Amino acid sequence: IVTGSIAKEIKERLKLEKEKAASVLDIFACIIQGILPYGAQVLLLLSYAEGRLGYFDLVLNAWYIWLLLGSTIIFLGFRKASTKSGKVAPLLLELKKAV
Repeated sequence: IVTGSIAKEIKERLKLEKEKAASVLDIFACIIQGILPYGAQVLLLLSYAEGRLGYFDLVLNAWYIWLLLGSTIIFLGFRKASTKSGKVAPLLLELKKAV
């Protein structure tokens, strides 16, 4: 119920399709869940480490979370840049040529 209104606001603000807005919401939920000290993933990993690993060591070395955050922000930045100018961002054109 709550996520529906949040997804709608993300969709309108970023001018995304509803499926992509839901994906962005889901991605950020995963990122926050992986960073929170009382999140399920963090608690599970810390219990397996049995005190040999601290919370900050775990979060700083959880490269997947940071890559996910960075790539999502970059994607949203390219989307915003391409919608403002009415054309695709230059880096995306280079990537299309390379593929």
